[in-house]
Amino acid sequence: NNEFSPPYRHCSMFDLAGFKPVEILFWAPATVDLMLLVTTFTMFLLNGPEWYLETTVMPEKRRIKRGDLSAQAVIAVEEVWEVLMVAYAAYGVLLPLCVGWAGFVDATMRPPFCVAMTILMFCKLAFFYRRKDTSNTMDQSKIKSLFYFDLPCYGGYVLWSVAMR
Repeated sequence: NNEFSPPYRHCSMFDLAGFKPVEILFWAPATVDLMLLVTTFTMFLLNGPEWYLETTVMPEKRRIKRGDLSAQAVIAVEEVWEVLMVAYAAYGVLLPLCVGWAGFVDATMRPPFCVAMTILMFCKLAFFYRRKDTSNTMDQSKIKSLFYFDLPCYGGYVLWSVAMR
């Protein structure tokens, strides 16, 4: 018997008779995050650190190319890249597992999943605002997505779950 018992019992999103509109707060951002994961991980995996460096604008407003780096810097970039890709691969395994488990197997896992994702979104915001220059328009659009989509959905689901206890 689980200590947390949400107001729903069945957890299949395909059972429309038991579907509550508030479930969109779980499914919408989780689905978007899964789609982003598939596309970005694939791009990172196929294109490697050179692609990432070439798409990153540095404060000097120029793009970095592999030839701009010293031999030691290239080795350092590749080592950091490997660590980042291992972490991203772990996220790539755990996110679908958690969404699948919370979405189709055990609906009581949705609130803890949304708590974890809300914390992750706040971490993204904290890292963004630690930067000296936050004026990049692409970064600004990502931050707006966090403020106007991810946090209201994941956080809203958490608040709804707490209110329904």
